[in-house]
Amino acid sequence: MGIPSVRIFASDFGTALAGYYMDGTNFRSFVPVFAGMFSGAFLQATWVMLCGFHLWGGALLVLFFALKGGLMGVCAACVYLQGGTRSLVVHWLLTCLPDLAVFLVMLLLSVTAGTLSRRLYHVAVNGGRGSLMGEIRQLLLRYLIAVALCAAGCALFAASAVLLAGVLL
Repeated sequence: MGIPSVRIFASDFGTALAGYYMDGTNFRSFVPVFAGMFSGAFLQATWVMLCGFHLWGGALLVLFFALKGGLMGVCAACVYLQGGTRSLVVHWLLTCLPDLAVFLVMLLLSVTAGTLSRRLYHVAVNGGRGSLMGEIRQLLLRYLIAVALCAAGCALFAASAVLLAGVLL
């Protein structure tokens, strides 16, 4: 369903994304590749953490993951339509694997954020009875762990992307 819809509704946005992912010059140096990967991962982790402090955090988390998955699918479909199977494999190795790793870390963080959001909603509905300090500490600790995991993963994936781009592109 995704590829036909991208063919029908192909936009300049999807074409620009596909052009970026198929351009080998974007993967020449470690520092810019790492900075791009880690800044995206850091912003996503911060968003997931902040959803834990919102009454409707569960709905915001569902929306976040739906949009992230949709964007990953559009990118892959546009790369496939412009460059074929080889470009899709290169895209998968250079960007999809890091995105999926960050996606899994965000899923683990969202469990704690969703729990805090539900507890916050429960406390707000029941007139402010109950303590949230344990859940807040747990979310903040898991946020720091998630950021550290993302930094290590982004460093590993950025190094591999630079090496693979030199060979494949």
